[in-house]
Amino acid sequence: MNLTTEYILKNLALDNKKEYPVEKSKDNKNVIRICKDEKQIYIGSKYSVNRDIDKLLEELKDINNETIIIIFGLGTGEHILKILENTKYNKIVIFEPDLSIIKTFINTKYSKDILESERFVLVNYTAEKCREVLDNIVTETEANNVRILSYANYNQIFNEEFEEFFKVCIDIIQKCIVNIGTEIYFSKKMIEVYLSNIKNLISGKPINCYKNVAKNVPAVVVSAGPSLSKNIHKLKAAQDEFIIICGARTLKPLLDIGVTPDYVCIIDPDDISFDFIKECENHSATMIYCEVSNFKTVDSYKGHKAIFKESSVFGNLTYKLTENNIDGLWHGGCVAHICMSFARYLGCNTIIFIGQDLAYTNNKQHDDKADFDGSNNKKIEEENNNIYVEDIHGGKVLTSRVLNFYRKNFEEYISRVSDIEFVNATEGGANIKGTKIMTLEESVNNYGKGVKKDVPTLGDFKGFNKEIIIDNLENIYSDLKNIDKSCEKYLNNIKDILKKNAKFNTKIIKLLNRIKVNNKKIQEIEILNSLINPTLNSIVSNPEYRENEKDTDEEKIKKIMEQTKIIYNEVVEGIKYLNPMLDKLIDELKEGEKNE
Repeated sequence: MNLTTEYILKNLALDNKKEYPVEKSKDNKNVIRICKDEKQIYIGSKYSVNRDIDKLLEELKDINNETIIIIFGLGTGEHILKILENTKYNKIVIFEPDLSIIKTFINTKYSKDILESERFVLVNYTAEKCREVLDNIVTETEANNVRILSYANYNQIFNEEFEEFFKVCIDIIQKCIVNIGTEIYFSKKMIEVYLSNIKNLISGKPINCYKNVAKNVPAVVVSAGPSLSKNIHKLKAAQDEFIIICGARTLKPLLDIGVTPDYVCIIDPDDISFDFIKECENHSATMIYCEVSNFKTVDSYKGHKAIFKESSVFGNLTYKLTENNIDGLWHGGCVAHICMSFARYLGCNTIIFIGQDLAYTNNKQHDDKADFDGSNNKKIEEENNNIYVEDIHGGKVLTSRVLNFYRKNFEEYISRVSDIEFVNATEGGANIKGTKIMTLEESVNNYGKGVKKDVPTLGDFKGFNKEIIIDNLENIYSDLKNIDKSCEKYLNNIKDILKKNAKFNTKIIKLLNRIKVNNKKIQEIEILNSLINPTLNSIVSNPEYRENEKDTDEEKIKKIMEQTKIIYNEVVEGIKYLNPMLDKLIDELKEGEKNE
């Protein structure tokens, strides 16, 4: 049984649920009759269940072995039996909105055969559960290889649930596609920034030094939304009662009105964050940054700095280099998510948002105080990338799909955190579910009165060991040279095989096994993976290279060889790009040791 299915079934309250009648259709299949809105309704056709199943299979006729099949509707499970029979490798995820149907299905004679399949995932449908499960099942490489279906008449019987389900599925897929786009765009930039930041890392501290240092103190997260000017000035009188956290764009507006934030968070790898901070002479705020935050910004900042682990890009590479555990922060796509996550990390019991419009309030992208790049002069139009969402007053406000994606991530995070009170004191913009809507004045009176803020001090940290970092960088440099040689060798082998159109034989099997071992070695070099992952994702999601059951051995071999050729060429080019930077960094670190 799939672990997800096992967990969900264990936590379902089915004992008090009644079973529905199971009847035989005219074509001798099981069909459920349910009672909904005081009406007796059949799930599917009581005349021909096979017709419902054939219709579903027709929509699956062009899938490949890796396609994830997501179906709204369990019914009696007759359609699942057929899909399992017709496929060998595909994961089948079923969402069922009616617990009584699940109970009825479990008591069929064949349910055990279905439930025992590792490929089968059964989930009782709620929007939250759907999002949670699909977040773990649908990855970036599979986002373009998902089939979303409704079984029989489920989309009519459970119309509202199906529409919600479909929207959640599309959201998950869009989120993966956004991640792929970001990865492709930033891959080289990220590596340059990462390697440059190793010098900053050596002279800095991990955020671990700040864990729970502001226990039970309320926090204000200051963002640059169009409503910021409505209340930013009210922070001056109350700043000693709150931990104030901002991003690069709102640091100067705060300093200009006499408010010194406690922390400024930086995540953007581009120079735009440097443009925001370069004119700020007050460096009292502690800078919170990650390995891929803009190097120029971090390097030029004269105040305290603390690094958090950004594991989505480089995984455990920082741990392998430093041999120190650095804590991470939850990241939902924008700097405000990091500010919120860090506030919780500090131990704050209340998080108040201002300037968090997540929408084009008054047809603006940012508040005028934070408009350093002229973005407010750009015309905002109702177009495909813009949509209307509910605002804090129950009306409608225009936003972008990206901003709406950020809003949903706020809501998802807030829904999972029970030990913090979240307050939206933006006084404009999109509604963020899970937050209390107040004015900033009300928030100050409710949460700040009588609270004296103690500015947190650094914990005891002796610093990162430069010698260990240099040794580990040299190991990576050596591994890359070895991988370069092996990839060049295998590329020549592949070239011969493709040229001769070689048949499947023992020689090719041995070569594939050696390539498999080499691939494992490549995967272990995380900094290289971050560079080639965009190419890898595009290949894996390309139908041209996916294996089908109808493929002959020769066709399968050709696809594997073509894939490997593209990836290995990318690896060779990636190593040419990486090694000079690594070589330079190692020399600079060693030179720095001599001068200390």
